[in-house]
Amino acid sequence: MIALLLLAATPLDFGAVCDCITDDHDAIQTAINETADPVLDLRGLHCCRSSETLYLDRPGFKIVGDGPYTYAFGKFAGTYIRFPQGVAGLTIGAGAADSTIEGISIVGTRTFADPPCSDEPTGIFGVTPYGIRMHARVTLRNTSIVSFDGDGLVADCGYPDQLGRVAN
Repeated sequence: MIALLLLAATPLDFGAVCDCITDDHDAIQTAINETADPVLDLRGLHCCRSSETLYLDRPGFKIVGDGPYTYAFGKFAGTYIRFPQGVAGLTIGAGAADSTIEGISIVGTRTFADPPCSDEPTGIFGVTPYGIRMHARVTLRNTSIVSFDGDGLVADCGYPDQLGRVAN
């Protein structure tokens, strides 16, 4: 069997619908894993939905969108990937050094509001899913992470010189 590698893939190339109802996880994950040019282009797509955590473990990979999710004057704008309750957003593996996430929102579904002034964990059965967990140096530019029960951003690289950087 011959593997076909595509350039600057969109999830639509792999069967995604991106209507914020249909589960696009398999198409998005396949696009991340199989495009030859290390770019996943979400521009022009408003909302993709993923029922599972997405994994990026390719060096120099770039995920780009139209800008983070916003609502103003009765209109929605931007690009976002939505995750259901209890599901973490994006895990960036150690192999994804020097990757970039730009112009998207990673949006969770909070289980319930945090109790005020409490150290009690939130989430389903003590699960506190994160928005983005980084195990490699990455750049986050014009990106938002909202509505997760756990931490929005977890920099878990192991060494201080490998921490990601957040850019506007």
